[in-house]
Amino acid sequence: MPLMLSEVNRGRMSISDYVRWSAANPAKAWDLYPRKGTLAIDSDADIAVVDMSYRGAIDQCELHSRHKYTPWHRYPVAGRPIHTIVRGRIIVRDGVLVGPPGWGSMVQRDPKPATPRNLSMHMETLTAGRPSVGNAPAG
Repeated sequence: MPLMLSEVNRGRMSISDYVRWSAANPAKAWDLYPRKGTLAIDSDADIAVVDMSYRGAIDQCELHSRHKYTPWHRYPVAGRPIHTIVRGRIIVRDGVLVGPPGWGSMVQRDPKPATPRNLSMHMETLTAGRPSVGNAPAG
């Protein structure tokens, strides 16, 4: 997140672009929109509050990940998340995890019915010019 916020600070994208690319588009790609990826009635209240005036560097010792190594270690950044709200509850305050264990939950998406793709590739198109099974040459 600090890497992307740094690009916002550099003027290479807007904060709206960042929100769309990091929240709305992934939620749409995984069929979770509008439950996730937007702030709207009946959507989960998942919000990151950011400090765009922050200046610092990425420190791999502070990563909240299984893997404590990153190629971005000591990379200068401008902007960072300071609070995280998940389903309306503060989970990270001033960069410190304060939420209760188990507050996260598996998000199930509604499966879409199967829809045919490549309609021009139906069986007649695929078998055009080939003999059918009943008309196969003897041989």
